[in-house]
Amino acid sequence: MDITKHINPDHYLETEQGRLFTPERSAAAWELAYRDLDKALSAGSPATKLYVVVGVQAAGKSSWIQQNAAALGGDAVFFDAALPKTVHRERAIQIARSHGVPVVCIWLKADLQTALWRNTQRRADHQVPEQAIRSVFAMFEPPSEQEGFAVVHIDDTEPAPSGPWGRASSRPSGSRPAGDCGLASLRDGVGRRRPLGYG
Repeated sequence: MDITKHINPDHYLETEQGRLFTPERSAAAWELAYRDLDKALSAGSPATKLYVVVGVQAAGKSSWIQQNAAALGGDAVFFDAALPKTVHRERAIQIARSHGVPVVCIWLKADLQTALWRNTQRRADHQVPEQAIRSVFAMFEPPSEQEGFAVVHIDDTEPAPSGPWGRASSRPSGSRPAGDCGLASLRDGVGRRRPLGYG
């Protein structure tokens, strides 16, 4: 997919030596991400939709986007970040609203043990401190349409296999593979451009 349409603050932390995090670099990365989100939406077509993909770190957000971007079409723009609280999601929604672009929220709802296990499977410079994952999980506020989303889609994810986190390898009730999560309705069932102030 067009990398300018998959916006993730972590992408701006990459260096030739790998991903480098400092508080200052993180703050700058978020500003660059919001700048590029504004650019992507301002250059969009009347059919453009913003998909805000949220969930605890290592829930599978970037993988979900890679697996489903083609099915959602070339007018889809993705903002990929944990965004655990309502206040954290406001700015992306406001940017979309300023361009009359409807916003769909995709919540990758991983349980804590799954996220912790997946984090251990990442390459070293992409791993997140365990306490950061636990903190985000504890503070997470379920997204709702009242925030300004046209649709909130919940995608349960595969649990971790048995191993260091002590989980059995079985699919939780209600979860589904990425290809079976109503993508056509997300793509086609949300209105096109909304008037300024939608939500």
